Amino acid sequence: MGIGGADPVGEIARIVADLHVRDLVQAYDVDYDVPFRHGLAGGVLQLKQAFRPVPGAGAGRLARRVGAYWCDIVRADVELDLQQGLALVDASRADAARLTELLDPSDEDLFPAYAAARWHDGAGRVLYRSGSHARGRMHFTTGLEVAERHGLWWCLPDQRSNVLRARLEEARQAAPEVMARRTAEIIAEMAAEAARCEQAADEAGVPRDGNALPLDRRWREFLRGYSNVLHNLSFALHHDRQPVAALGRSLRSLAVSEALGDSYRQAQSLNHQAIVIGAHHVALHRDPAEADALYRRILHLRWARGRRIAQQQLARRKGGFEGAAELAGLLAELAAESAATGGAAGLDIDLRSFTVSCYQGVSAGLPDTEEGRAARADAAGRELEMARSVRQVIALPAYKRAYGGAVRPVYSRRIAHLIEQPATGSGDRDRYEEILSLTEESSGRELLDLMSTAALPQLDLAEDEEAAPADGSGSEAAGGSGEAAQAVPSARGQAAAAQPRAEQPGGDEPESEQPESDGTRGGRRDGLRRAADPAEVEADRVALLERESRFEEQFLRRPLEAAPHDPDVARRAEMFVINHPGTALVRYFTYGQGAGLTLGAFVIRDGLRRPVVCGPYAPVQELINELAARRSPREEHSRRIWRLLVEPLLGDLGDPSTLDHLVVVPTDGLFSLPLHIASPDGYAPGSVPLGAQVPLSLSVSVTAFVTRGRYLLRRQRVSGSDDLAALVVDDPVISGKELVGTGWPEHRMLVAGRLPKGLGVDVRRHRADWDGLAAAVGTRPEFFVYAGHGRYLAEYGELGPFLQIDDRHGRPDRLTPFDVALRLRLAGNRLTILGACLAGQGAQTTGGDVVGFVRSFIAAGAGALALPLWRVLDGAMAETGRHLLASSRAAVTQDGVFDVVRALHEHYRATVAEGDGWIEFMPLALYT
Repeated sequence: MGIGGADPVGEIARIVADLHVRDLVQAYDVDYDVPFRHGLAGGVLQLKQAFRPVPGAGAGRLARRVGAYWCDIVRADVELDLQQGLALVDASRADAARLTELLDPSDEDLFPAYAAARWHDGAGRVLYRSGSHARGRMHFTTGLEVAERHGLWWCLPDQRSNVLRARLEEARQAAPEVMARRTAEIIAEMAAEAARCEQAADEAGVPRDGNALPLDRRWREFLRGYSNVLHNLSFALHHDRQPVAALGRSLRSLAVSEALGDSYRQAQSLNHQAIVIGAHHVALHRDPAEADALYRRILHLRWARGRRIAQQQLARRKGGFEGAAELAGLLAELAAESAATGGAAGLDIDLRSFTVSCYQGVSAGLPDTEEGRAARADAAGRELEMARSVRQVIALPAYKRAYGGAVRPVYSRRIAHLIEQPATGSGDRDRYEEILSLTEESSGRELLDLMSTAALPQLDLAEDEEAAPADGSGSEAAGGSGEAAQAVPSARGQAAAAQPRAEQPGGDEPESEQPESDGTRGGRRDGLRRAADPAEVEADRVALLERESRFEEQFLRRPLEAAPHDPDVARRAEMFVINHPGTALVRYFTYGQGAGLTLGAFVIRDGLRRPVVCGPYAPVQELINELAARRSPREEHSRRIWRLLVEPLLGDLGDPSTLDHLVVVPTDGLFSLPLHIASPDGYAPGSVPLGAQVPLSLSVSVTAFVTRGRYLLRRQRVSGSDDLAALVVDDPVISGKELVGTGWPEHRMLVAGRLPKGLGVDVRRHRADWDGLAAAVGTRPEFFVYAGHGRYLAEYGELGPFLQIDDRHGRPDRLTPFDVALRLRLAGNRLTILGACLAGQGAQTTGGDVVGFVRSFIAAGAGALALPLWRVLDGAMAETGRHLLASSRAAVTQDGVFDVVRALHEHYRATVAEGDGWIEFMPLALYT
């Protein structure tokens, strides 16, 4: 019946009234997703008001809304609109969680369970594609558990396949021997699942391919899941170098998809088969030209992205001027779509970057004619244009994945190309400026985005946190003391304490019980360090992932403002050093790829000079790995840091001791290296570490230091009304003596946690929990100190480290970098000291970003930031922190200006003058 009578609106209303949301949701997978009728389904769901919030509703009404969102999440996933997909997941997350809680296994109505199971599966897909593999796997697992618990047999193949594929991706990130074992296990599980599907279909008399497919919707959904199992099994076999088996499974998957009329899965299979044949045609005894035929078949399918992949590959294989022109045309289409949709927020970065790579490859093989050179120049320009467009990506997971995997290598190649050009005398300066500009443009961008956002979203700091114990046990209450102030000896004032710690040949020092610290030497602040038990590590990862999720969800609701790149940053840096005589800037960077990765540096002292080539990056990475396995650096590490990072710069830098201020901007793994302990000859007489030779500070980027004004943090105004707030963990190993003997008026101090011996009754007191932290930062303290335990393991990746804090029940909880960025505001802060092991650590990122607490405290508004990179001695930490705080009070009675860089430098000079063993007693790296 057509719509066009006297009352067309009424006719539409009657048609819509006859449709039921639950029927549409349950039929969506095979009746709407398969034939690409996403728009039709979405329109009906909108007309039925299925997306409208239903506060206080029961499972049935919640299931309508959650199911409707699942349908739209599937559409976003198929279109690879990750930004919208993440927003849809965020908008429906609370209702999906509530629905999952309300499910009753005895309920005969399976629709609520179906909606919940499918929502978790859809959320997992979007998170997985955005690069959050662990979070995606967690949603896949929850969805599968719901489906299994409620007997949703027709969903199980698809959902089991997704869980196994996510586990496979995580396995591929592990060490080679672990990866091989886990991959074999997952392949076996995938094969077993395929066999289960085949047995179930055969027992029910359901054909698995051909044209005689069942009319029953649930069996068609089952078979679509079976096709997914076969496709993922083929993918795993291909990466396990089993091309014959991989191709065989893919052909079986394709047959099922063709019978179902599933364009999306057909295109996936055909593309995968073309890749397998192209890579292994000799072993398969196949003609490589067969791949072209497979790509041409994709051109006739309904999946738009699949057609573009086919266009890309056919043009690449065609080559020559015609292939180059086709690739240029495809790139123009993609760029136009990006502009039409508001930039790169919804852009398919993978497709565009692969197309750029194909264009470069084809143009590189063109003749050296004017037309060929023009094509090569156009390809290089489009590559950089693609890389710069990613700066507009606003959803953090998608940004990280796209930036790290596809974008930063573009900058690295461009920098390498510019460095390798011979000096000409004319134009060299412009080239050097471009290299520095590209270096700044390509790294540390996420922190600059956070800093540029006018008002970061802030969660309630005092909300109750349900904690999983962070150290496997409760914390012991060690009550405060109102004892009178006492003299605090130097950490090296006693003869025994003055001896350097015993070095263990070939390894680390043994584990030992930690004594109660009196602030002289004491134990290490590594109470959270324990054997990496897999269950505990996984508990940490889950907790950290949950905090990361909250962090990222905030930026789906309130997007980050992409910080514009400053193209004149090189000239600004030069102007800065000219206007600050005696100051030098060192900006490290990496360039090249793979085994050719090289470390370079700019030394800006009296002007911009050619970049220094420090050498291959591999020895630096070896040093980073070695230090990560130890509790603290040894003398040999001091020498190696000097040789690898400082010595190559001396020709341009000159004698560091003649400088008034040396500012070093690390890159990648260099953020984890303690440059301040670098010394030409270790403990040898006359060999002085860098931090004692020159007033030294680090910075996260030249842009942050010069353009964003962090250079102003070196010298700051102080007064007698400054507040000092601290959180001191209740642990006998933590003396908290950095707070004692500083000359600070006790009525201007607030301590959350254990009151260190030597502080009196005038100090404001709180517990070392979330409420105490809220009270501490609520004073808007000019100086903030954390004295406690930190933990970081490589398994945490970019999620760690974390610091210990108590929940409201007195149990150990985790204070993560994500909590700091969203919960702490430190406006007006002059100095923050994190006196906890490994507080300055964090994983190296593919985007070259500084991570962990350095990033989050700076984003939260911290001033100068001092924090350790190893498992520090309590006494060393206490003495160093105390010196900085006391120096600030001494400045109050002098000219009222506190120079934190010089204060730390003077302390390190005095430390080195006391004799050998100074490494342990130089615990803090300082960021301005």
